[in-house]
Amino acid sequence: MTVPTNSQLPKQSALQYLLGLPRHPFANAFPRSEKQITELADDIRKNGQLVPIKIRNGRIADGITRLLACKSLEIEPVFEELPDGDDIETILSLNLKRRSQTSGQKAAMAAVLIDTLKTERQTDPKKFAELRGSGELREIAAKLLGTNQDYVSRAQRIRESSASMFEQLLNGSLNISTAYNDLFSQTELTPRSVLEANLNLTTIHPIQFLSDLPDESV
Repeated sequence: MTVPTNSQLPKQSALQYLLGLPRHPFANAFPRSEKQITELADDIRKNGQLVPIKIRNGRIADGITRLLACKSLEIEPVFEELPDGDDIETILSLNLKRRSQTSGQKAAMAAVLIDTLKTERQTDPKKFAELRGSGELREIAAKLLGTNQDYVSRAQRIRESSASMFEQLLNGSLNISTAYNDLFSQTELTPRSVLEANLNLTTIHPIQFLSDLPDESV
């Protein structure tokens, strides 16, 4: 695998070149905090950049946090061009092996992945069918992330309803069941006592209703 050098970029530095490249939307969706960037920058300052930033077909496929750390240090990053391949499988392989993710984070990432899968299918339906099969996008995303469709469905609803809660779900600071119940339990789960009260009001006989009222009310 060839690692490009600065001599191949005569008009700009490696840092400028990489900062000008688009980021693969799925790779860009992986959560990264300022704390993580700072900690990685400290490590690179001490030990150097041990893992190259990876690009494929003019997009950054892996190493966005490393790029931001190098930017903060104002140093030239090391990068390499990946051979042709499946971007999503590459991104998942490089990231899931390095990160310990909760079930909620996997479901949230699957919800984000559905956007990329939708674009893939619209761009080249035949290639998409060969790579991913013919199932529903939610099913495909759940399988790729190693989670279940119900969690992905919940993550999608959270994403549609609250950007801040979805961000917390992505970074692992919020449990998916807690987030879902906080958003939807009040609107979707009607207490049985309320249902029974409503039923009684609609089925009670008029004479019985009047007889139950206080004397001064009639």
